[in-house]
Amino acid sequence: MGNSLAIAAALLAATPALSANWPARTPGPIPNTPGYVQIPDAAVPRDPKHAYKALFQANKGPEDKAKPLAVLNRIAGLHNALTLAKVPTSNIQFAAIFFGPAVDALLTDQAYRAKHGVPNPNLTLIDQLVKGGVKFYVCGQFMAASDTPRSAIIPQAQVAESATLVMIRLVNDGYAFLPN
Repeated sequence: MGNSLAIAAALLAATPALSANWPARTPGPIPNTPGYVQIPDAAVPRDPKHAYKALFQANKGPEDKAKPLAVLNRIAGLHNALTLAKVPTSNIQFAAIFFGPAVDALLTDQAYRAKHGVPNPNLTLIDQLVKGGVKFYVCGQFMAASDTPRSAIIPQAQVAESATLVMIRLVNDGYAFLPN
């Protein structure tokens, strides 16, 4: 046990030295998200002329109901990274399909409070992502199976016929599928 503590202490002591080998994180325009480490001489750099089309899968609920869903931070981090590289919003084509426990992130504040007893921590981040052009879809099949009324879902999210159909359609349209 003492040996494990000594190793852990050595690793923690070395961590600041290791991070000094890389640039500091640069905050992006979407606040309260992790910054982005801009890698010098990267093999595949961000290109403002390239169209970045990605479909993010959101089907896992949060570990902490009072914190934003991890996939939203992932979307925001990548959006920030591209924005920092001067990629125009028209070349950042992101969408997210929500089903299963992740659908709670798309609940209105009133519905979220009724279900979880805390304010919906996802709403500010979703608003910022929508301003950045991100499209949000929720699986109609899941909503029907869970008897979730449309009125419980925020207006920024569109009810799709099914999550699977959204995935097929957008992948066929050239979006990269990014599971969580």
